[in-house]
Amino acid sequence: MVAKLMSGPSEYDRRLGERREANKRIHLEDQEAQRRVDAVDHEVRQYAAEVWAEEDKAGLGHDHYKARTEHARMVREELDARTARSLGE
Repeated sequence: MVAKLMSGPSEYDRRLGERREANKRIHLEDQEAQRRVDAVDHEVRQYAAEVWAEEDKAGLGHDHYKARTEHARMVREELDARTARSLGE
């Protein structure tokens, strides 16, 4: 034990420390990516809710239903695209 303390960190110790640091960085990057995805998701959902509220006010009947369905599809595609951009895909 004393010899180990006197000799300093070994190659194994250095690599273990590097691995721990890499894991910390990866964890922080994952957290940041999830935060960005959540923010984009919230933004898209808020926008969709506003659009649907406006459409509901207009009372467009069946055409409204078809347009709302199409709009939901477009919003989802936009969310997927923003998510992919946020994650750098």
